[in-house]
Amino acid sequence: MNTHGIKYFNLFEFLKSKAADHQIDGVDEISEKEMRDALDVLEEDGFVTRIGHKKAPTIRFCHE
Repeated sequence: MNTHGIKYFNLFEFLKSKAADHQIDGVDEISEKEMRDALDVLEEDGFVTRIGHKKAPTIRFCHE
């Protein structure tokens, strides 16, 4: 099993806490739908890959 990357839940919780603390300009909260939509775009553009379970993947940055 590949251990490189960040678990979806950990990233989502991190971003939610940053938004709640007003550390992301113009964002007060992040929904799970917004998170999944953003990951879809990042994956389509080749910046990240998701591996593992569809509902709880590990997210890895792509290397060029």
